Amino acid sequence: MKKMFTKITFTLVLLTALWQQGISQVMISTTDETTICVDGIPDPINVTVTNAPFDMEAWIITDPSNEILGTPPGGPFDLDGAGSGVCSIWNISHDGTLTGNTVGNNITDLMGTFELSNAIVVTRNEPMGGTLVGGPFEFCVGDGNADNVPAGDVTVSGNNGETSQWVVTDTQRNILGLPPTPEAVNFDGAGGDICQIFNLSFFGDLVGLEVGMNLDDVTGCLSESDNFITVVRNEVAGGTITTTDETTICIDGTPDPINVTLTGEIGTNSNWVITDTDLNILGLPAAPPFDLDGAGAGTCLIWHLSSEDGLMGAAVGMNAADLVGCFDLSDSIVVIRNESIGGTITTTDETTICVDGTPDPIDVTLMGEAGQNSAWVITDADLNILGLPAAPPFDLDGAGGGTCLIWHLSFA
Repeated sequence: MKKMFTKITFTLVLLTALWQQGISQVMISTTDETTICVDGIPDPINVTVTNAPFDMEAWIITDPSNEILGTPPGGPFDLDGAGSGVCSIWNISHDGTLTGNTVGNNITDLMGTFELSNAIVVTRNEPMGGTLVGGPFEFCVGDGNADNVPAGDVTVSGNNGETSQWVVTDTQRNILGLPPTPEAVNFDGAGGDICQIFNLSFFGDLVGLEVGMNLDDVTGCLSESDNFITVVRNEVAGGTITTTDETTICIDGTPDPINVTLTGEIGTNSNWVITDTDLNILGLPAAPPFDLDGAGAGTCLIWHLSSEDGLMGAAVGMNAADLVGCFDLSDSIVVIRNESIGGTITTTDETTICVDGTPDPIDVTLMGEAGQNSAWVITDADLNILGLPAAPPFDLDGAGGGTCLIWHLSFA
């Protein structure tokens, strides 16, 4: 059915009414997807026209208010470059008198003898991952203390999509986690390494968005953030130290080297620490073996210290409990330092005696002795031991003629 119009002024509502009455016969259809992803990948839409009453045709693309956005010569139509939004594809069958089909006009501005088809509505989804602000962050992991990004320290702006998802990857973009928020991740148990936080915005469903997959292999209508937040995970472990040397030593001026084997240590910096039992730092030796003979009597602990740059408090006179930074101490080796000092003995009694059966007790005063154990020793001039009396005074009348020496012996 053909009609001549001097001016077409009807609206889309009126056109719909005319189509329902069977006046318009032009029909267009497609088997292609009409919800497309604006991602730089072409999404061609092929359209089939049926029941065109005139020999000539034109195509127009309109926005939801029926303003003409484009007048392509024909299909297939690739609307990927149009950005996000909704548009309609129309066919116009006309006799050559059509005017008004110009970008910026409205369907109501069309004039001439023509028939307008139904519309194919195309939804253009444009995901945008946005831009992240925050970080970088650096944590000391493996010490049992929670390491979370502070709440609100990572934000995203400019993102667009039905769904947004935070993604944590390693530097190879392997997916390590899919947390609801960046601050929900406790990095302490992740070991030492570097990871990256992304925002992912998308429409519909995605394939491959799983822990263990790679972010490059995720498919769907998606966009990742323009940048990522770097998280450096510093892991330190003091390790385990062992020795086969004697750890109970005698302070006697003779070296007692203690060699130590270290295993399982992790960290940029390595130090050795000697403390007392209260963890006061007594020394920071360069390396084993350790000779503690000159340290005097007492008990000390040998430690290995692993740390990252920035450690504070590792100095003689400080306490190991007050160390600050990213560090870890090994187990310790306890060294007992025994120091024996025989002391000084004096007497006011006569030391030249007459062996005549009459007692000649010699009392002795002892000063300056040190040691776990104490003994008295009587020797001849050649240091052969003649007796081990319990305590002074000493009566040597029964020893016969000769010379003897009285000693005090301290020992561990």
